[in-house]
Amino acid sequence: MDEPQFDLRQLLALARKHSKDAEAVAADLPITPVAVGPFMVSLSAIRSRLIDTHRKMADRVVDLIALNAQAVSQSIVGEFKAIDKRLAQAAKDIEELTDLKNDADKVPNKVKAL
Repeated sequence: MDEPQFDLRQLLALARKHSKDAEAVAADLPITPVAVGPFMVSLSAIRSRLIDTHRKMADRVVDLIALNAQAVSQSIVGEFKAIDKRLAQAAKDIEELTDLKNDADKVPNKVKAL
């Protein structure tokens, strides 16, 4: 099963949006109670919850980006190790030497693909 592909720009934009939204909530909702007619309405609990929710979402998106980057880097390291292992083999005859030369010629294209 293929791993899901992520659009890094969209994920970064989403993380930034949630961070900005947390800042906007902190700036827009007052800490002190607000008088609404004869009632005093406290928004501090809602304010705190909204700020925490936006911050957690931003953190989770950043964690997702980090996990994806880790998986990609592990894959690339695995490919490099496979290439290195193949190129480190000693050729026993001219056919193996030719195969090794062909594999070595393919390395730049493989590296570009990674």
